[in-house]
Amino acid sequence: MRNEIVKNVLIGADPEMFIYSLDTDTPFPVCGLVGGTKKHPIPITENGHALQEDNVMIEYCIPPCKTSEEFVENITFVKNYINDTVLKPIGMIAKCIASTMFEYDQLQSNQAQEFGCSESFNAWTGDVNEVGRDNPLLRTAGKIGCQA
Repeated sequence: MRNEIVKNVLIGADPEMFIYSLDTDTPFPVCGLVGGTKKHPIPITENGHALQEDNVMIEYCIPPCKTSEEFVENITFVKNYINDTVLKPIGMIAKCIASTMFEYDQLQSNQAQEFGCSESFNAWTGDVNEVGRDNPLLRTAGKIGCQA
């Protein structure tokens, strides 16, 4: 195998964050609060920044970045936009945490029961991975590019 330098690599991200009440510091499901879906995200700039709901979390995407500085700048921009423009006016704040527990009554919508945007497959067997639900009140998030 030859060692070749890969050029013109771009990196993007679509992290999820939980939202919390500023008054009580308790998690709140985003279901129906922000809008947007994987197929129809809500654009917040013409450059490719967008918002959507993913299960009980707010998710955002950034445009493809050429440098690490550009990546951090885009992540920071959208996180600040979400907190300052979308959530603080309604008494909420986004938290970059890996998981949180919700109350039973907060998880009764169909959206709160949908896990993942597509099937996940076992790399060795090719079988579909079953979604484990040991605790039905626990929700977890992917954290690429999302640091507290």
